[in-house]
Amino acid sequence: CLHIAAAFNYYEMVKLLLDVDVLDIDVVDYKLKTPLTTAAFRGKKASVELLVSRGADLTKTDIQGDMAVQNAVLSCYVRAMGVGRDEPETVGSDDHGLSPIIDELQRNMQTGDDGEDKAAAISCFLVQRGSDVYQRNDSGRNAIDLAQHPLTRERLKQHYRKRVPESECQLAQERHCSEGHFM
Repeated sequence: CLHIAAAFNYYEMVKLLLDVDVLDIDVVDYKLKTPLTTAAFRGKKASVELLVSRGADLTKTDIQGDMAVQNAVLSCYVRAMGVGRDEPETVGSDDHGLSPIIDELQRNMQTGDDGEDKAAAISCFLVQRGSDVYQRNDSGRNAIDLAQHPLTRERLKQHYRKRVPESECQLAQERHCSEGHFM
């Protein structure tokens, strides 16, 4: 129930389900996706912001080892392939001002592609709140590797550097490069 509400951005339903406090906010489905990873993958800004504000675990991984930040990065590429284009607008759709932090991030992305900007904004929001852009999935790829637009990659790194002490950030980057990936 919480997965469906988050996936379709039924903001009031997500809020109600969290308010009654009978559900585990990090409950997983058959693909090990939490409501947060589902909302991030589907690009549902209001649901992402609400779930994070209520304490959703940013480090939970799905069956492919992807965290919410990786799912968010992937969301615009999935949309570009036509998945989810026919979804109806919902009561909690993103244009109702329910995601002020992510909306502000999105206005500052400026990649020239609305889908890319939304995915980057959600990803950067998750990084600001504690996601690790260098955490690898089961395929050995992290959020920076998965981002196809150079500006998105740079913004992810910038938000990570703002949150993580410089020494720790440098270690993560060195680990990333030593594993055969380049910045």
